Amino acid sequence: MSAKNKGAKGAKSKQRAEKAKPAAATKLIPELAALKFPARMVAKLEALAEADQDTVLNYVNSGMKINDAYQRTIAGKAEQQQQPDPEAATPTAEGANPQADCAGQPAQATPTPGAETTSAAEATQAADPGTQPAAKKRGRAPKAKETAPKKLSAIDAAAKVLAEAGEPMDCQAMIKTMAEKGYWTSPGGKTPAATLYSAILRELQTKGNASRFKKTERGKFGVGRST
Repeated sequence: MSAKNKGAKGAKSKQRAEKAKPAAATKLIPELAALKFPARMVAKLEALAEADQDTVLNYVNSGMKINDAYQRTIAGKAEQQQQPDPEAATPTAEGANPQADCAGQPAQATPTPGAETTSAAEATQAADPGTQPAAKKRGRAPKAKETAPKKLSAIDAAAKVLAEAGEPMDCQAMIKTMAEKGYWTSPGGKTPAATLYSAILRELQTKGNASRFKKTERGKFGVGRST
C-alpha cells in the first residue's frame, strides 16, 4: 500500500473518531441556553454558578437586557462577598472584659471620686423640680407672616362701591368705579358688566332679604338691608 493511500485512510479514521465523540455538554441552564445568546456572552454565563444563572434569567424575564442582567448579577455577588462576618465582628466575652481575673470573675469597678456626690445632687434635683436649673430658651420666636390684603371679587367690590356711593348704580358704572379705585379690574372678560349683573341677581335669589343688594329700578341696584 502506498503512503498516499495510508494518509487518506488515516484522515478518514480521524474524522470518524471525531464524529463519534459526544458533543460537549453546555454549562448553561436549559432556559438560558434556549435564548441563543452570542458566544462571548455564553462564555461569561457559563462561568457563573447555577444560582447566579437563575438570577440572570429572572432579570431577563423581567425585561432587562442580557448585558445589564449579567452586570447586575455580578455587582450583587460582589456586595455579598464584601459583607463582614457578624461572628468575627462580635467580640468575645473574654476580649470584652480584659480585667476579668483567672477565676472568671469580673474585676470590681474602681469608684470615681465625686461620683457619689454627683449622684446625690442628681437625685435631689429629680425629687425637687424647683432645684433644677431653668432651661435656656433657644432661638427666637417666629415672626408672624405679613398677610397681604385680600383681593376683592367683582361682586364684593360692587357692594363696597354702592356703600360708598350711597345711591343706586348700574353695573357699567360699578365696573368703571371699582376699576378707578383699584378694588377690582376685569381680567380681560368681554362683558364684565353682564357677568356682574348675573352675580347680583343670583345673590338676590339665594339670600333674599339678607342680600347686600336690592334692585331699585330696571338695570340699577342699591344697597341692601344687610349692608
